[in-house]
Amino acid sequence: MTVTKTTDTTSVQNKIVKKFTTNLAAGGGQDTTTWTCPNWVTSVRCLVVAGGGGGGSQNSTQGGGGGGGAGGMQDTTISVIPGTTYTIKIGAGGTCCSNGANSQFSSIISSGGGGSGYRTEHIQSSATGKNGGSGGGAAVIYSIWPAASGGVGIPGQGHNGGGAPNTNSGAYWSGGGGGGAGGAGASRSDGIGSNGGIGKISDITGSSVYYAGGGAGVGHLGNGTGGLGGGGNGGTKFPTQFVGKNGTNGLGGGGGGCYDVGRSGGSGVVILQYIKEPRVLIRSGFEWL
Repeated sequence: MTVTKTTDTTSVQNKIVKKFTTNLAAGGGQDTTTWTCPNWVTSVRCLVVAGGGGGGSQNSTQGGGGGGGAGGMQDTTISVIPGTTYTIKIGAGGTCCSNGANSQFSSIISSGGGGSGYRTEHIQSSATGKNGGSGGGAAVIYSIWPAASGGVGIPGQGHNGGGAPNTNSGAYWSGGGGGGAGGAGASRSDGIGSNGGIGKISDITGSSVYYAGGGAGVGHLGNGTGGLGGGGNGGTKFPTQFVGKNGTNGLGGGGGGCYDVGRSGGSGVVILQYIKEPRVLIRSGFEWL
C-alpha cells in the first residue's frame, strides 16, 4: 500500500483533517485505501483532486507540444453514515500526452486531467488536446496542417485546454496551455509557449492553497508558465534551451510541454475535514455539552 495518510490535526476550527496522498509514479494508475466514519460524524467536507495530465512533445524542431490539463477538482460536503467504511482512491499523474488517473472519495469522483495533443509532420489528428477533468492543450507545428483545439474540461471540475493556431505562414509555434480548475488554458501564436490555466484555492487544511493548475505549452521563442496550483512550466529550445517541468505531486497539476518528451502530471490528493469528537461532561445525571 503506497497511500500516505497524514497525522490527524484539530487546528481547523475544532475540526479533524486527514490528507491522503500517493507516491505512485506517473502513469501508475490509482492507489486505494479506506476511511471508517467515526460514530459522531454525519457529514464530511472533502477535497478530491485527480492526477494531472501529461504535457506534449514535438517530434523535431518543427513541432510544439501543449500543456497537460489539471486533474479534476471538487471541494464539497457530503452526508456520511457513522460506522461505515468508505473507499478512497488517489490518482497518479499522466505521462507524456496521457491522461491522469481519477481520484475518489465515496461517490465523489474527480476525473484525471487531459493529456496534451501530440503532433508530427505526418500526423495531424493527434494534435487536439485530450478531454479530462481539465482539458489538455493542443500541439502545433508550422506546416500545412490546420489549427488544433484544446481538450474539453468537465464543468464543476475544470476548464478547457488552450488551442494552437495554424502557423504555416511563419516559423514560430506556441503549444496551447492545459486547462486548470480555475480557468482555461491560454492560446497564443507569437512563438511563446501558452500559459496553463490557473488552479483553484481551497482552505480545507486551514490554509489557502491553490490546487489543479494547468501545464504550460512549449514555445519556439520562449516558454509558458504553469498555472498556480502545481502546473508545470513549458519548455523552449530557442534562444536558450529550457526543459519543461512536471506537474506538482499532491496538487494535481498538469505537466509542461517540452521539445523532447512532455513532462508528467502531478499526482492528486484527497483531504477530509470533519468535526472533532464532542466532549461530554456528566453532572448529577445530566449531560452537558
